[in-house]
Amino acid sequence: MSVSSASTHHQHTATTSAMSSSRSLAPNPARDFFAGGCAGLTAAVLTCPLEVVKTKLQSRRNSQVFTSTSASASTTRSSSGIVSALERSKTFQVSRNIWATEGYRGFFRGISPLLAGVVPARAVYFTAYTNAKQYLGGIWGSESVAVDVQNPAAIADAICTAT
Repeated sequence: MSVSSASTHHQHTATTSAMSSSRSLAPNPARDFFAGGCAGLTAAVLTCPLEVVKTKLQSRRNSQVFTSTSASASTTRSSSGIVSALERSKTFQVSRNIWATEGYRGFFRGISPLLAGVVPARAVYFTAYTNAKQYLGGIWGSESVAVDVQNPAAIADAICTAT
């Protein structure tokens, strides 16, 4: 190895170790809050179209149940719980109807109140979970992965979910 390549290798190794040491696992509530908010935003935006279709199907089903006099009209699922081809076609029919009448914006109807609730909730949850996991992991001074990661994570999840 030449002197210049050895020097370059040493610089690369020093830079890599400096970068890895700067990426510590110290709690950073602002970062955690932002990451949780972004995760909530992403999840809400990706699932909103499905929620809109589901809500329209439920409102259609409820209106059919109230206007129908026969008990068979209100039963739309088989006893095994498998979604029938008729229900699947209704889902696509509702989706096509939304697209034809409202365009892509129709699939995001009601997203503002959804985001107003989901983003702060996920941000707080994620921050509380991460900080609780760090705190509980510090209480147990074990070198075991199960104690350091899994137990604090389970307890933090239970605490955050219960609140």
